[in-house]
Amino acid sequence: MLLDDGNQAILPGDRLRALHLEVGEKVFCRCKGGMEFFPGEVTQVDGEMLHIHYEDGDQETTSIRLVRLQRDEWFPPAEMGNLQPGERVLGCWFDMHWYPGVVVTLEGQRVHVLFDDGDQAMLTPDRLRSLDIKEGDRVGCRKNGGPGFYPCEITSKQGEVIRVTYEDGDEELSTIRFIRLA
Repeated sequence: MLLDDGNQAILPGDRLRALHLEVGEKVFCRCKGGMEFFPGEVTQVDGEMLHIHYEDGDQETTSIRLVRLQRDEWFPPAEMGNLQPGERVLGCWFDMHWYPGVVVTLEGQRVHVLFDDGDQAMLTPDRLRSLDIKEGDRVGCRKNGGPGFYPCEITSKQGEVIRVTYEDGDEELSTIRFIRLA
């Protein structure tokens, strides 16, 4: 799926809904096309154009592509378990790979995760799992800290420091922050 912001995502069908906004809906919108999303309410709908009244009193007419919804009621009840802010986790990013990160906050049925690469996402608990990495695990690792992930096996682990052996036989000392799981 190609999103209006240019990002791509692979999503299961139960995560998709038809886009239909009505007057009175609560939304998050990029005020004046900026980078940050602010809470507001839709006060007028004209096709792809919306009039938004922000909680701080500002108003504007903007494109539907700058609006985000948070519809927790679409999700089945979630079991948060013992998740706590500060906990290390693996989170499933929009490319369907699992990356290491840390829980920032728990908000309703969503968990705010700060990934080790600096990205952030609001994830549902089904897109999280324990950061339980051990010797013998097959992972992808950013060889020499570069941008690409290469298949390898973790041959030793001490805290966040890991030794990996790549399929081509190369070995290196690395860190959990450079891995991902399929």
